[in-house]
Amino acid sequence: MIEKILPPKLNKSKLIVIIAPSSPVAGSCSENTIQQGYSYLKNKGYSMVEGRSVKMLTKKHTAGTASFRVDDVHEFVKRND
Repeated sequence: MIEKILPPKLNKSKLIVIIAPSSPVAGSCSENTIQQGYSYLKNKGYSMVEGRSVKMLTKKHTAGTASFRVDDVHEFVKRND
């Protein structure tokens, strides 16, 4: 039998960061769908922040330039909240 490995539960005191390091969320989901997801997390007691890349859409269907997406990731990795 294969043992199921589960990650630890999310701590509600921690901030959930939503970023798009590849394809933009806005290019795949409607604003209503995005807001429903945020509402679900908020109703579960989580706090979140949206990165700049989430709604960025380029002609090549990426969430901004490579450097823009990297900067978005780095911005949140450096945070202490």
